[in-house]
Amino acid sequence: MTKTIHSPISVEEKNHWLGKLAFAALVALKLAQWDGKAARNAQSENLFLLRWLQTALKQKRFHRCIVPDFEWLIHLG
Repeated sequence: MTKTIHSPISVEEKNHWLGKLAFAALVALKLAQWDGKAARNAQSENLFLLRWLQTALKQKRFHRCIVPDFEWLIHLG
């Protein structure tokens, strides 16, 4: 059995992935609002983003280095 050793990720790379996460979440929210699938109020936006984060985490859409950030944001709710 071989064990894969992952090199530590740099701060710049983690920030890169967090930027992609933020951009994708905002684009998804705006597209949902244009399609009428999300209302334009704080509570609806929060619920949409929370569900989007849960789905993105489950589907492993982003690099594993930001999984703790996903979990933290979902926990904040």
